[in-house]
Formats: sequence, C-alpha cells, structure tokens
Amino acid sequence: MNKKGIKNQVLYLVLGCSIITLIVAGSLALYGMLNIKSKAVDIGIEIGETAAQSSSEALKKVSVDSLKGLTHERSKQINNFFEKMRWEVQILADEMNDILQNPQNYSLRES
Repeated sequence: MNKKGIKNQVLYLVLGCSIITLIVAGSLALYGMLNIKSKAVDIGIEIGETAAQSSSEALKKVSVDSLKGLTHERSKQINNFFEKMRWEVQILADEMNDILQNPQNYSLRES
C-alpha cells in the first residue's frame, strides 16, 4: 500500500463519513416517508368511515323528518275528509229527524 499523506487520509475519512451520513439520512428519510404514507392511508380510511357514518346519520335524520312531515300532511287531509263527512252526516241526520218529527210535511212517493 502506498503511503498516503495526512491530507489524503483526512479527505478519505471526511468522504467516508459523508457517504455514511448520507446513507443513514437517506434511510431515515425513506423510513419516515413510508411510515407517514401508511399513517396517512390509515387516517384517510378513518376519515372516510367517519364521513360515511355522519352522512348516513344525516340522511336518516332527513328521511325521518321528511316522513314526519308527510305523515302530518296526510293526517291533516284525512282529518279534513272525516270532518266533511261528519258535517254531511249531521245534515242528513237533521233532515231525517225533521222527516220523522213532521211526517205530514212529506207526501208518499208514487212509483
């Protein structure tokens, strides 16, 4: 082996340390990037599940509110129908009562 001067030895030592530092730093950076990537994927999946659950609950609430409103409107329509029917039955009952109490006012029908 040739005798190398101290300048060359220091140069090789600095170069070797730089290469080792570069390899270690690159390894740490690669590990960090892969670790961040997997954590980002996990967080993305968790956010997606949370969003799906929240939107599902919101959709259920909107559906329930819509059905409640529809049921309320339909019950009002049915109530109005029966109120009209009650009024018509009352009129018919009054007429029948008048016929029953005053038969002389009404003549028999001939066919």
